[in-house]
Amino acid sequence: MSDLAKHFAKTKLSSLPPPEPLLEEAPEYEDDSSSASSMSSTGTVIPTSTQRPAPAIHWSDYFEQEIYLDGGALSNGGHAKWHVYITPPANSKAPLLVLHHGAGSSAMSFALMAKEVKKGMPELGILAVEARGHGSAVWDAEGNVDNDLSVENLTEDLQHMLELTKVKLGWTVLPPIVLVGHSLGGAVVTHMANSGMLNSCLLGYAVLDVVEGSAMEALKHMQTDGRWAWRTELGSTEAYWENWFTGMSVKFLKGKGAKLLVLAGTDRLDKELMIGQMQGKFQLQVFPNAGHFLHEDQPDKTAEVVIEFVKRNDRSAMVLPPKVSDLLRQGRKV
Repeated sequence: MSDLAKHFAKTKLSSLPPPEPLLEEAPEYEDDSSSASSMSSTGTVIPTSTQRPAPAIHWSDYFEQEIYLDGGALSNGGHAKWHVYITPPANSKAPLLVLHHGAGSSAMSFALMAKEVKKGMPELGILAVEARGHGSAVWDAEGNVDNDLSVENLTEDLQHMLELTKVKLGWTVLPPIVLVGHSLGGAVVTHMANSGMLNSCLLGYAVLDVVEGSAMEALKHMQTDGRWAWRTELGSTEAYWENWFTGMSVKFLKGKGAKLLVLAGTDRLDKELMIGQMQGKFQLQVFPNAGHFLHEDQPDKTAEVVIEFVKRNDRSAMVLPPKVSDLLRQGRKV
């Protein structure tokens, strides 16, 4: 390079701003480091949408009324205060969908599904009940809290809530009823349907993701340690676990009324139900992309299946063909 070129380059470079200092590379840490060490400035970290707590919901967005019901002639000689949510049927002939939650849940577990049901079938009534120890309270004759959660007691409780709701709303008789139960609630509605308590009022019953075989298999995991704090301590109900589900498949198949079983996977079917399904004894619907709380995971899809089930079995909406004797009396050819 000539002296002139060197002088020109030196002049141009000297007029440029000084270079930025190089940033030191942050040390790399293993992925399994603790959250405390990897997040030193937690105050500046904005949680993602999946990490933020779900917004609070209010019952009035999903049901018309919240009712506390007192009374009922309890078999333990005590008294009770029942808690239910209801959207009454549009008329006396419209069916009533009765929803019973699972263990550790509440009536609001059905909130999203109930809203979708009302969109698709506005005339349908919806009654979402809460079991004892889950929103309702039962006391024995001595005034002690009675949390006996046997399926027999829970079924009797459901019957009391239905009868007291009828009185509260001034119904002369119960409307046509379709029972829907999730998990433990499925065992309760199956027991009620099998007992014949509702007689001709019962149009049918639907069980959401519980069958005897898979439920009994899952009981061994109920005592797994974890960090959840339960409002309803399920560990204290261990004495009733087998009572809830033993014999459920047989009762489900023998109960009067139309039957719907909604599962999150076909692997949940036990032997009795496989045979019954092949014999066409009940309607089966599978949601392979849903978890155990399928009515929460896919409320719109669950509502669609339930509405179809109600419409198919609603006797008030059925149009029967005329009797042959009536046609002959009218002088018409048959």
